Amino acid sequence: MNLKVVSRNVGIALLVSALFMLLSVGVSLIDGADSAMTPLLISFTITFIVGVFPFIFVRKTTRISLKDGYMIIALSWLLSFIFGALPMKTLPEKPAPGDLIIELDPGMAFGTGPLGRAVQHP
Repeated sequence: MNLKVVSRNVGIALLVSALFMLLSVGVSLIDGADSAMTPLLISFTITFIVGVFPFIFVRKTTRISLKDGYMIIALSWLLSFIFGALPMKTLPEKPAPGDLIIELDPGMAFGTGPLGRAVQHP
């Protein structure tokens, strides 16, 4: 297994996750800078920094083996899940770790979860 190939491609996946967090920050700004903006901005920054390092410092290679591909997919999903939980851990009312696991998985798939419920609309 080539760790350089895996780290570069997982870094790209984290940059895509960070991009969608930034998109959510934009939606929060349009909505009047609600309570989700700061946790999303902090999470975007952390995810972007972690994702950009392997993207910048590891050279691009064109050959990806099957084993590398499986590792890229597994780590991308796992790290997207972990970094996706960051906004919820930075909320003022912190959910329990079990709630994060239960709520984040449907939140990644359907756009629901505790972060969406934490935003109070007038």
